[in-house]
Amino acid sequence: MGTAFLYGEINIFCILIMLLLIYKTSGALQMASQQVFRRAMWAQVIFFAADCVAYLMIQGAIPGEDLSIELAKTAYFLATTTMCFDWMMYFEHIRSSKIARNRKIYLLLAIPIFLQVILSLFNLKNGFFFQSVGKNYQRGSLFIIQYFIAYTYVLLAIIRAFLAGVHRDNYVDRDNLMTMWLFPVLPGIAGIIQFIRPELPLACAALTLATLLLYFNFLMNAISLDPLTKIYNRKQLMWAVSKAMKVAEAEGEEGKLAFLLIDANLFKSINDTYGHIEGDEALKRIADALSLATKHMKHTTVARYGGDEFVVLGKFQSQEEIKKLCVKIHETLKDLNEKAKAPYNLTVTIGVARYYSQIRTVREFIARADKILYEEKRKLKGR
Repeated sequence: MGTAFLYGEINIFCILIMLLLIYKTSGALQMASQQVFRRAMWAQVIFFAADCVAYLMIQGAIPGEDLSIELAKTAYFLATTTMCFDWMMYFEHIRSSKIARNRKIYLLLAIPIFLQVILSLFNLKNGFFFQSVGKNYQRGSLFIIQYFIAYTYVLLAIIRAFLAGVHRDNYVDRDNLMTMWLFPVLPGIAGIIQFIRPELPLACAALTLATLLLYFNFLMNAISLDPLTKIYNRKQLMWAVSKAMKVAEAEGEEGKLAFLLIDANLFKSINDTYGHIEGDEALKRIADALSLATKHMKHTTVARYGGDEFVVLGKFQSQEEIKKLCVKIHETLKDLNEKAKAPYNLTVTIGVARYYSQIRTVREFIARADKILYEEKRKLKGR
């Protein structure tokens, strides 16, 4: 009996942690990815609660009939699958993948959940998943299917996050993607052990720990993204520049690392003429243009430096490659302006500085780009 109550105490403790995280994030969750993050935590609460109630009834620690046990276990397995699906979708939203943006794909991926719901209702009568006879919980011949559905979502999340982390060389994104890859590993291993030894509450403890780590990563992202443009802010940019400079020096790649400082032309007149709301739209359009222009490029980081200034940090093989990117930025911004039917001509000026070993600090690197930007601005005024 003491073991049963310990099992229950661990689950209740995990539930309290999840409820605390839900409370702490309730006012901050506005983006679609963050809403999915919260939904996954609610699924975990149901998962822990159902697991706790079912186990205590089976052990006789609390009253419960066979049907009550079966309903609790049904809620447990459905919450497991829903939770795995939500975490997979959270990873897809973080990466802004096609899966996250396409509702048809979303519904297609959710079909196994609906099938499991239907099969679970039939299971209450036929017991092919599980059944309880005199509080003797027994696994049915098709029991493994429930784990197969849930773990398929976990496996997809691991594979897609791992491949994205391997193939994407963005200095910041790669670390975030690898965090997503590691997230399901610990709960997955714990779940396999608990499958063999169901009396051990390892899954809830491992899942709570993994969620806490992901929550801390979520907080880091929240303080690293510019709230208006949804690209990296100045703080994260400074970290990325510092890291990139160290890597470039260690690998002897002088001249390949470049800092593009981008400034909106006549931005004050847009604010004064059309208002600050339209000014915000202009800033978002510039951020979108930079993201689209660098979308298929390796080794690039896009950030808002401050005000109407933006940055593209990247590795380039030649000056010609940098020039091509600058042209692409101008062309992409022009296309976005036309699509938005903006009543003004939004353009930017770009100052480029390349990294060499004599540049010792991040401040000096940025100062070089700022100086070149100022010279380009002066040429523009002289035309």
